[in-house]
Amino acid sequence: MMHRNKKIHDFFFNEDYEVQHKLLNYIVLIGIAGMFAGLVVQLLMDFKIRPVLIMGCAIVFFIFTIFIADFLHRPQLAIVFLAITTNNILLPEIFILSGGLHSGKPVWCIAGCILMFFLLKGKKAYIIFAINIMGFVITAIHAYYYPYIVNEHASEQNVVTDIIISVCVVTMLLSSVLKYFTTFYEKQKNKAEKAMEIANKADKSKSDFLSMMSHDIRTPMNTIIGFTEIARKNSSNPQKLEECLNRITIASNHLLRLVDDVLDVRKIESGNLARNEENCSLKSIIADVCEMMQASCNEKNIIIETNFNMLEDDNISCNRLRLNQILINLLNNAVKYSHKDGKIFISVIQFTSDDESKIICEFHIRDEGCGMSTEFLTHVFEPFQREQTEYNKNLQGSGLGLSITKSLVQMMGGTIEVMSELDKGTEFIITIPFSIPSLTDLEEDEDMSVLNLNNFRVLLVDDNDEHREIIVNTLSEVGAQVDETSEGQLAIKKLKAQKAGYYDLVLMDIVMPVMDGYEATREIRKLSNEKLANIPIVAMTANAYADDKAKAFEAGMNAYITKPIETKEFLKVIKLILN
Repeated sequence: MMHRNKKIHDFFFNEDYEVQHKLLNYIVLIGIAGMFAGLVVQLLMDFKIRPVLIMGCAIVFFIFTIFIADFLHRPQLAIVFLAITTNNILLPEIFILSGGLHSGKPVWCIAGCILMFFLLKGKKAYIIFAINIMGFVITAIHAYYYPYIVNEHASEQNVVTDIIISVCVVTMLLSSVLKYFTTFYEKQKNKAEKAMEIANKADKSKSDFLSMMSHDIRTPMNTIIGFTEIARKNSSNPQKLEECLNRITIASNHLLRLVDDVLDVRKIESGNLARNEENCSLKSIIADVCEMMQASCNEKNIIIETNFNMLEDDNISCNRLRLNQILINLLNNAVKYSHKDGKIFISVIQFTSDDESKIICEFHIRDEGCGMSTEFLTHVFEPFQREQTEYNKNLQGSGLGLSITKSLVQMMGGTIEVMSELDKGTEFIITIPFSIPSLTDLEEDEDMSVLNLNNFRVLLVDDNDEHREIIVNTLSEVGAQVDETSEGQLAIKKLKAQKAGYYDLVLMDIVMPVMDGYEATREIRKLSNEKLANIPIVAMTANAYADDKAKAFEAGMNAYITKPIETKEFLKVIKLILN
């Protein structure tokens, strides 16, 4: 029963309806109920054909109004229909039938004009209002000059009673309409405020995310720029050049992971960042982070000392990007607030966990710098908070680093503590549970340097000259022969021009002029030569979303490689496809 009542309510007062539509249904339903009640009274007490016909017509008009508004979905047309029929047919008839000017019916006529004016929108509201007023004036003048057509009340007392009842009922009706408007306005206002609050939170989430990314991107960028300059100055020193290139590669890989994270807008909207885990070496992670920080350390002649005596299992499974960010942020902080010729100490302690699949690592990062006051320690992880001291007043920074770090630590299920003393230094202690890799996960990676593709021919399709040059050089080093083309249609022509089996593999870019990679792949799969149509095709694209990958596989591609190309992973995919 409740379900049926709700369906009826939703039909007449649907949330998608405009306020005028809802109000129209409200008035019409009241009108139908009132007319039915009047009709019953007339039939039972004092049957007269004319009032019965008028009330019957009114019910028909009201039902037809609902049909137009709710079944034809033309609420404004329904309001015009109701305004014309009610104010120019029904109310004038009732006016003549029930006392004319010497009754309460003028109040009903004026109320009808006002209600229709509320319901209508735009210029037609004024036009219909003018027509209704004119109809009432004509009816009143006609009744005044031809009083014999009016059914007068039997006594003065009946006139007064009719006027009082009319005024009360009309007042209640207009009040209920006004209350409905007010209630609807409050609901809309609350919805707007909630929507604004959600929008503000989303905007803040985006701003915080972008601030965090801006903060985190600066460190690898500083490393890349710094060691590029050093490499340029030492172009004649192969050993120094190799060292610089290694450090640039480490920083570039970290930057690439950060950029991948920034690109996925859905993470900004939800407030969640990727938690993908991979098998890692803790010593390698810390070594890479120290390499990235080396340029900043050199500026102040700071030495970083590491201690792994309490580290039993170097191999863990974790989100490398997140751990990198945490360590980089804390090391950045340590370097920034350390004195020249100072030292920074990094140590890792491991503990067993109640969960056999987990291992707990405790990272200690300690500096001998300016430290922090006891009072400030309670605010150290709050966004945009920086203690102003004589030492750090000229240092640049957003005050976001430690806030970001705490969020990342919590995201990984860990905790962070800080101990500090002015002029003696600061120590951060991060405790994070990591997964233990299975034995199969710990198998050594294949050595791609022994890969031999001497007997293989590859068709490379990419509209970017630099990308083609990189791929050609990479494949040429392992012996593959590479033919190139810059767009999909030319690739199809090249395939058709050679016999089946001439090419062993197609490397297909996605975004290209004339014909993109998806369409080119679909066309290749339609070729009449079955062997040619089934040639392995590998997508190469900068689009790294899951739905982009799905689209590539739907088009008929066999594998998917994201740009920028990582040589080791690229060759692994090539070997897997060709084998």
